[in-house]
Amino acid sequence: TSFLAVTLAMTLLAYRPLTQGGKATEEERAAGGGFRLVAVASPSEAVLDYYELEGRRVADHGWRLEPAATPRLASLPLVATEVGRRTLVAGDRRLPLFEPGAAPAHLVLSVRR
Repeated sequence: TSFLAVTLAMTLLAYRPLTQGGKATEEERAAGGGFRLVAVASPSEAVLDYYELEGRRVADHGWRLEPAATPRLASLPLVATEVGRRTLVAGDRRLPLFEPGAAPAHLVLSVRR
């Protein structure tokens, strides 16, 4: 088991959705012992449609969806592949969660205090 200490209130997950062919950034807030989706941003509005969430959409240098409501997740399960290129962004640090040429990585992010 590996641990990455992230002490910021916001965690960004950048990736390329397979179904839409665009780029996306999921903005998650780590609070209350878990994660809550705060926003999804993408140059493509079709990527926002993929999430099927109600909420406020803003068109400004791309698209941003701020969901009306999202559940708190105790942990955040992810699959990281070279195709999707999931990357954890914390402040100015970028940590690729995939390894080029490797099999998909199954990861779980959790909040530890």
